Amino acid sequence: MAERTFSPAAANSDPVLETRLLASLNPDTWAEAQFARLNADMFSNRECRALYEQMEQAAAKSEAFPKVDGESVGDVGDAARRVVELYQRRLMAVALDYLKDGLSENRDVTDVISRVETALAAARLAAGDRVGEARSFVELLPAIMANARAVAEARAEGRPLGLQTGIPKLDKLIGGLQTGLHVLAAEPGAGKTTLCLQWAREAAARGIPALFLTFDETPERLALKTLCATAWLPQKQYAEGFGDLAKLEQARQEWAEKLRALYFIEGAATMTVSQLRARTLQAMERHGAETAFVVVDYTQRWAGGRYQGGGEFRHDIGKLIGELRDELANPLRIPVLAVSSQNRAGQDTSQLISLAESSALEYTGDTVSFLLDDKNRKATYPDRAVKLVVRKNRFGDMGEVPLIFKPDFGRLLEEAVHV
Repeated sequence: MAERTFSPAAANSDPVLETRLLASLNPDTWAEAQFARLNADMFSNRECRALYEQMEQAAAKSEAFPKVDGESVGDVGDAARRVVELYQRRLMAVALDYLKDGLSENRDVTDVISRVETALAAARLAAGDRVGEARSFVELLPAIMANARAVAEARAEGRPLGLQTGIPKLDKLIGGLQTGLHVLAAEPGAGKTTLCLQWAREAAARGIPALFLTFDETPERLALKTLCATAWLPQKQYAEGFGDLAKLEQARQEWAEKLRALYFIEGAATMTVSQLRARTLQAMERHGAETAFVVVDYTQRWAGGRYQGGGEFRHDIGKLIGELRDELANPLRIPVLAVSSQNRAGQDTSQLISLAESSALEYTGDTVSFLLDDKNRKATYPDRAVKLVVRKNRFGDMGEVPLIFKPDFGRLLEEAVHV
């Protein structure tokens, strides 16, 4: 029997997976493959490469995708990343050949190292890995100038650079919700979810997709709160069954289209940041938007269900927070708001150490804010005097924003606004 030889290229090729991935691609899932930086050269199968090139052309012209027979994959993003990884492995095999040939043929060591490093660099760059990449000053200038112009235009027009929150003093303080990870913390019942819903409504009303991932309340309950808040209806009455249904129907007719860009996602222990990113990309494509706003309500609940077993819980939260910043906020250039609980010792304080379970929330967040009762001000019951304390802000200043919390109507207003 002839001896079989190991082929790194064959061992790191999966034509079946490539076919299944192609069978799953359509206008709705195309963005996920693009986010994985998939391209035709990464397919080991010649027919698959040709099909992917046809899909690229169809996507560019907004035409129908060619039909591919085969079973679809469960997660397009994961499958695309696997195809990219296999391509990287084949490139690594090239580096291995350089090393093997260089040693067996007694080539110059410096030349061998250079060839191997070049091949490995190609493997890293294949998936858009820019870690450690040297980018020249000249290369960065266009992005610097574009950003400077955007900041200047925003200042000249008197608007924040990021997404407007609907709270002018806060927008002036932090420049709106800019690209990055924002952390909001408070004790239970302080109004965290209400404030997040308010910011999500503000974004959606401007045509910006707002995705609200909830681990605390059902999407139906949050949608009711949203509808009541927009129309200034007492949500408690409708939750208990004695609200005026005619007014609720009128509110539905008035606001359904205006808030079409607002989405609620019911959180599950098995959900990944990759899946959340895919939903975000789909919403951005659906609304033709260049940005989006994502709320995670709340961090500890997701981490507790998603990362079970082994290690400490604070490490699980740190991992989740890092993924939200590095896989969602920064790559998509969008603001992501992560809601956090506080530990018992630090409740109703603005101490950064009070962020429950993990210092990663403090260090990873671009802004960190606390929603607290304001003991120096009074409000007429059931309203409450509260304040939003910005304790960390990479985009500008820190400070406090006095607010009036109107729990009956699901709104937080600047103190100067009277309703």
